[in-house]
Amino acid sequence: MAQKATEAEIELRVLEVTQLILDGATRAHICEYAIKKWGISAGQADRYIAHAKEKIQEECTSTREDAYYVTLARYEELYRKAVAADDLKTAAAILKDMRQILNLDTMTEEIEYRNSPIALVASVLADEQIRQMMQARSD
Repeated sequence: MAQKATEAEIELRVLEVTQLILDGATRAHICEYAIKKWGISAGQADRYIAHAKEKIQEECTSTREDAYYVTLARYEELYRKAVAADDLKTAAAILKDMRQILNLDTMTEEIEYRNSPIALVASVLADEQIRQMMQARSD
């Protein structure tokens, strides 16, 4: 009979099973792997699989609002980098996407996005203004 695994060993095993799941391994493959590597039963492997799936679910749990703000923050960072690199074509494309994400082209009420200058710029500049700005910079 194999020695009982410590909590640390179990945690490492669950992490390994998590990676196997993320890599696309089937239950049968994971069980076979666990039996050979750790000398455990298929039932214990199933418990590791269940814990791994719980961890995956916890990691992926995010609200739509969280995703919205993460997306906006990423766009702000991309915009900052584009402007710093003097890449106005990319900056203009980012502003256009931000206007669409924020629904600024169709909104009539005033919005505030964390007092962000990019939101203010995106709401003020029209496509033609952006093109004129890009043209002036390239001349």
